Amino acid sequence: MTYEQKVEAIKKKVPGFSHEQAEATVLAVDAFTGFLYSAIRAGKHRDARDMAQTIEEYLEYAPKYRGTIYRGISVSEKHAREIIDYYKSGYYGEMQGISSWTANLNVAREFADYGAIGIIFQIRESRHGVSIRDISRDGRYEDEVLESSGVWYKLGGSIEEIIIDGKTYTMIPLKEI
Repeated sequence: MTYEQKVEAIKKKVPGFSHEQAEATVLAVDAFTGFLYSAIRAGKHRDARDMAQTIEEYLEYAPKYRGTIYRGISVSEKHAREIIDYYKSGYYGEMQGISSWTANLNVAREFADYGAIGIIFQIRESRHGVSIRDISRDGRYEDEVLESSGVWYKLGGSIEEIIIDGKTYTMIPLKEI
């Protein structure tokens, strides 16, 4: 999809957005799904904070994705235990910034494949996510869904070990709160 097509797609999804807001959103999402992902999530630089705010505004007004979404992460064994214990203890958590999810379990699995322990978070009934499939750099492949930094999560079922293509992953079902 071309830049201008992405701008028009945003204006169609969020009729109240001006052309300038749509352009800023396309640029911010492109940076987030590319080379500035970590900087925008951390928000330590003014330009990154501005882009995060632009994305947050889009997430607030864009139509919500309804369906199951996944987020794959790869962590050390110690960190995996901390995450599991945290949610099992009944604590609520957040993803420390705008978070990138996918509607495709296999894509989440790929992101969970880089370290010692692969964790896949699952939300069965997304209420806050917004699909950026049509405006993301890798959207069609990743089937990407973004969640706002303001979304908090709690354990939404039993944590299970699942096997995909012979590799074991820890599936943590979450519920948005």
